[in-house]
Amino acid sequence: MTSKIRGDDNFDSEGIVTGTAKAWVFFNGKDVTEIYNSFNVLGITDNGTGDYSAHYITTLDPSGNAFVGSVDDADNPSNIGTVQPKKTGGLTPTHCRFETAVANSSANRTNIDCDYVSVVLY
Repeated sequence: MTSKIRGDDNFDSEGIVTGTAKAWVFFNGKDVTEIYNSFNVLGITDNGTGDYSAHYITTLDPSGNAFVGSVDDADNPSNIGTVQPKKTGGLTPTHCRFETAVANSSANRTNIDCDYVSVVLY
């Protein structure tokens, strides 16, 4: 569907709506009661060290979503952090379960709670 904004400028409004974030959350991974900001996220559950679930307000189709995340551990700024959905049951219609971790000098991945965690689902 093409919509006209002005003059000869056209855009695909369906493509824009389809490509927007469906849910996102920015929270404190050491104190999950502190959500800095969010969209379509009711709350966060702490499932253990570096293991969280973000619960959606509106259900989502898990088969068509892209997951993006970032972390920052203020206590150890030299750590390289990662965020990834759990391999089994990570993306469901009602929530996204994911892990935050760092790679240490021996290249081992270790789950940790980070000060700043951001997750976006498209």
